[in-house]
Amino acid sequence: MISEPELEDDGRPGAAAAPGIPGQRGGAARPGPGGAAPDGGEPPPVVVGDGRPPPTPRRTAVTWGLWGALAASVLWGAGLTLYHSGGPDLGGYGPERDLCLDAPLTALSQVLGGPSMPQATSDETEAVDSAVCRTDLGPAPAGSPLDAPDDRGGTRGLVDLRYVLHRKTDPAPEFDALPEAKSPGSALHLLRVPGLGTRAYLVTDSVGDLPPTLRVLDGRAEFTLSVRVYSSYRGHPAAPSSVRPRYVAAHLVSDVLAPAMADDLRTVLKTVKSPE
Repeated sequence: MISEPELEDDGRPGAAAAPGIPGQRGGAARPGPGGAAPDGGEPPPVVVGDGRPPPTPRRTAVTWGLWGALAASVLWGAGLTLYHSGGPDLGGYGPERDLCLDAPLTALSQVLGGPSMPQATSDETEAVDSAVCRTDLGPAPAGSPLDAPDDRGGTRGLVDLRYVLHRKTDPAPEFDALPEAKSPGSALHLLRVPGLGTRAYLVTDSVGDLPPTLRVLDGRAEFTLSVRVYSSYRGHPAAPSSVRPRYVAAHLVSDVLAPAMADDLRTVLKTVKSPE
């Protein structure tokens, strides 16, 4: 049996050289059999690998943590921006500053006379953009189906055009609802008008309390055009509050007035809609 080699003195007092752990100088002596130290004292600790990678330095861990938090913040911000920018499709419609400029009313002018004294207003909010144009038409040219030769004052028309762009809510579910009649004995009639926007309706009143009104829905944009025909005083326009509507026969509304309203509103839709 070969015994352990004896420790050799390196010439320094109280110091001994031993194999110890490779790479160490003056390391502790290898424990003897049974784990006891050669000098009979407590055995020195023996470093044994446990198979785990060495711990990451604290600075590296903190750096990676900061980068991870920053990346998460950037991704969250990008997602939030995409969420806010991904609103409903407005179909090219946008705010309208002066609706009267985009409503020449060419077809109505042929039967009721040219426009005068236009008044335009507009409003913009986060949820809804709106614009209104009010103007007077007339007097009706001679030979017009709506002209009344026996009326010395002449025939005129009071136009009310409204535009509403719904940015947040879909107006389609409420668009088909019929407005309420103003008089208890009156009845409202709803007529579908094809080829105009997403869908369009002509609303008429049996007793004439409500002027003929054309309602058009085109995506999120809603248009309303009403024309109140009246007899002017000595050929001059009357104030809206003093207008006395003149009865227009149903066949003149359906054959003359309604087609002119549809043609003019079709032009307004094309003009207000922004180019793609």
